[in-house]
Amino acid sequence: MQKKWLSEAFIYHLLIDRFYSSTIVEPNKPHFAGGSIKGIIEKIDYIKTLGVNCLWISPFYKGISYHGYHITDFYAVDEHFGSIDDIEQLIAIVHQNKMKIIVDLVPNHCSIEHPFFIDARNNKLSKYRKWFSFNESTGDYLSFLGFKELAKINLDEPDARSYFIDNATFWLSKGFDGFRIDHVIGVSHSFLTALRFQLKAMNPNAVLIGEAWIDGIHKRLFNTLRIKNTVFHKYFGISQERVQLQYVGLLDAVLDFKARTIVLQQFVHEGQSKTAVIHALKKHFKRYDKNFSLVLFLDNHDTNRIMFECGNDVQKVQALFEILKACRQPVVIYSGTEQALTHTETVLSGKPYADLSARQPIDWTKI
Repeated sequence: MQKKWLSEAFIYHLLIDRFYSSTIVEPNKPHFAGGSIKGIIEKIDYIKTLGVNCLWISPFYKGISYHGYHITDFYAVDEHFGSIDDIEQLIAIVHQNKMKIIVDLVPNHCSIEHPFFIDARNNKLSKYRKWFSFNESTGDYLSFLGFKELAKINLDEPDARSYFIDNATFWLSKGFDGFRIDHVIGVSHSFLTALRFQLKAMNPNAVLIGEAWIDGIHKRLFNTLRIKNTVFHKYFGISQERVQLQYVGLLDAVLDFKARTIVLQQFVHEGQSKTAVIHALKKHFKRYDKNFSLVLFLDNHDTNRIMFECGNDVQKVQALFEILKACRQPVVIYSGTEQALTHTETVLSGKPYADLSARQPIDWTKI
């Protein structure tokens, strides 16, 4: 698989709603705060000064959530974020600045407020009924990791598969350089094969990066996953490493959650030397084909910020980035990390909306 530009990528990841607007309000609450696509355009020069060569943006599709993952129309741009003209302008400006741009693709699920799901739920004869997995006796349906506000899509149903592949080609035709596939472990490998075929036919240089994150998923939810040998793993367990290895030859890359665990455990918690950690990472990399990229990162919108993990030690965070850069793999920096954003309580506390603390916007008055 072609991976030249991805192998050299330094990626800036941001949540559109929490990045920039002159009118961002109450970002500590789970609602639209005001960040927009135009806000990203306005700050392109700032992004470029960070030395990155790729921008990764959160979903902008029409939906009911500020973070963009509760989608009600996969072909429309949510008015909170802007318009399709804004997206096209952003892509053009990113490319004018010699950078690439990727966006989240979310084929695994949709909001239960999506018209297709509403029709399927209310009408057993709906053409969309087979797009979802209903228990015909109880009326219950399969959802994303048990979150009932998100209905899982049956991508092995031919019409549903065609719809989502066509949707991906639609957005790729706008000029995106690839996709980060959200919750790729919920998507069948046959769907990914078909998706890859269509996208590579359009643009051989387009990349597909999977979010293959298994850690913390309870065995009772394994029936929602589409990894290989699901039943076996439900009873005997599966490691993050083995999950990631399933996507070699299927995708161009995965986000390397295993590497993040190695770095946090050995460098942050055990205090091992940079040399020792780099050695451990390179041993980990040897398990993968050389044409498969492992996208390294320290934090994202679902995890604790790396400053929090490092006890707010800036030098330790800088050392971590030195470790990642020494590995010669793609590296992601999460928006705000460059400003040493942190929080006071773990996002894993179990409290409602605890993840908001890791999604606070940059303080632009300090830049």
